Amino acid sequence: MDIVKFSVDMQEQVNDFFEQCFSAVGIPYFPKDRHADVANVEEYYLNNGCFWCLLDDKNVI
Repeated sequence: MDIVKFSVDMQEQVNDFFEQCFSAVGIPYFPKDRHADVANVEEYYLNNGCFWCLLDDKNVI
């Protein structure tokens, strides 16, 4: 496992990860509204900071 800085090509995996997490606790995932920040990491986090991802064999976990 590795902790890596987010890159734009990871966005789809990040979306899938958050959708699974929210679904597991019974919360709907709204990537165009309530959860827009994690659905667009580049816009919301990379301009003023950083976003880190845990990878297991190149898969966001």
